[in-house]
Amino acid sequence: MREQLLAWARQGAPREVCGLLLEAEGKDGGPFDLRAVLIPNAVVGADAERRFELDPVAWVAAEQAAQSLGEVVVGMWHSHPDGPPRPSVVDAKSAEMMPSTWDYVIVDLSSAGSPGEITVWRRC
Repeated sequence: MREQLLAWARQGAPREVCGLLLEAEGKDGGPFDLRAVLIPNAVVGADAERRFELDPVAWVAAEQAAQSLGEVVVGMWHSHPDGPPRPSVVDAKSAEMMPSTWDYVIVDLSSAGSPGEITVWRRC
């Protein structure tokens, strides 16, 4: 999943890209399977270089498709093309409206010469 998130972030730069994190119970009682899906960023123009909003129509469609596969949404992810891999004030404020159990993944592309850093956080 790491390589997929980095690829999506690079393809979408300089815009922030975003999506959902989905989880399904593993087969035969094995570990849970986690996957990411790409959801279009609904923010337009230059603002999309520092803000994201999951496209609501695509979000609903992704959740419905996930449910049909026995998956549940366990979080969301987005990129920071030129910022640190920490939640911004806007990120933290947006997270207040989501379930407190969700994980938030940030894909950072700003470190020159690095392959990209990915962090995970959860609001308290």
